[in-house]
Amino acid sequence: MNSKKCLKNTDEEQMKTSKNVIRKYRARLAVLIGLSVIAMALIGCSPMNLGRDFPVEKVGSIKIGVTTRAEIRERFGSPWRTGIEDGMSTWTFGYYSYDFSGKGLGRDLMIKFNKAGIVRSYAFNTTETGETPKPDSE
Repeated sequence: MNSKKCLKNTDEEQMKTSKNVIRKYRARLAVLIGLSVIAMALIGCSPMNLGRDFPVEKVGSIKIGVTTRAEIRERFGSPWRTGIEDGMSTWTFGYYSYDFSGKGLGRDLMIKFNKAGIVRSYAFNTTETGETPKPDSE
């Protein structure tokens, strides 16, 4: 009879231990799920950035036929992209920051240089209302 009681106690202890283990795993799983939900919410709220921001307030100081490549580098830093258009060297400064809802900021400055390294033309575009700088000459 004692052996049956001993076996019964052992079975009960194993069940209690199993239940405790299950409770612990459920608690850990709940915490893990909660942290995952928080992480996904934070990732969804954080913006995605592309390019490098540049000083918009200096765009108006660019003078066609006067400003040099060295002056552009001094004012804006290294270009984000370089290329060729119509046989002329181009530098592009761009910055784009959007969140997953589609809201954000986009701005770019593309400068064409003649063979002597003088600004031939430039274009500035932005998604921000009122951010377009006026040329210094106005």
